[in-house]
Amino acid sequence: MSNEIPLYQNMINDLIHKIEGGKLHQDAKLPSEADLGDSYNVSRITVRRALAELVDRGYIYKRHGIGSFVARESIPKTNDIPGMINLEKVIRATNAEPRVELKDFQLIVNGSEPVVRSNLGLNSDDYLYAIDYQIFADNNLVGLVHWYLPYVQFPNLYLSELERHQLLPLLVSKYEFKPEFQTHRSSDLATRAEKRMFSSVSGNVMVHLRLTGTAQGNSLIYGEITLTGQVTMYLY
Repeated sequence: MSNEIPLYQNMINDLIHKIEGGKLHQDAKLPSEADLGDSYNVSRITVRRALAELVDRGYIYKRHGIGSFVARESIPKTNDIPGMINLEKVIRATNAEPRVELKDFQLIVNGSEPVVRSNLGLNSDDYLYAIDYQIFADNNLVGLVHWYLPYVQFPNLYLSELERHQLLPLLVSKYEFKPEFQTHRSSDLATRAEKRMFSSVSGNVMVHLRLTGTAQGNSLIYGEITLTGQVTMYLY
């Protein structure tokens, strides 16, 4: 049996050595995929495989259309959170590559979203974060995610952090938030507006998930997820 280390593993080991040894600093941008391929004498597919593993292990993060960067800290993965659906895993089950894009981040100070406030036990004058994401399978929009959380429980949450890390693992790491999620699922036919929005996806069924994250008996985060297309067949 050969003891030769696979080329992509050599690349991973070398980059980890540089990161842990301080040669690649936090938030440093890695070379392009083409340059990495030339440096390690591997194909673009091999480079992408290695980078995906480094993302999964928390060493780097990606910014779509910009590149790969050294992570500031080790962030737990979404599938480590009890009751939380791992959308990336669901999308990969369809043989597509998942991509999550931060669409909007705002702090609501005007007392709007009364239903959300009721679910979270907030008053009309409590500040409330609203964070929106778009979910893609390859280049097809397959989902929308809306998260709401109270400022008083999660103060000083910054856009730059959300651009680098998934929201829920970030909350676990930064605020020692240890939630358990309860999920309510429903489905219906797509509206005309939804058909226009998800025009690249076949099928008329929309699946709606409403999630409430609790910690120590208190509801601290509320989410609404809308999904369509083949990914809905792999939800569990």
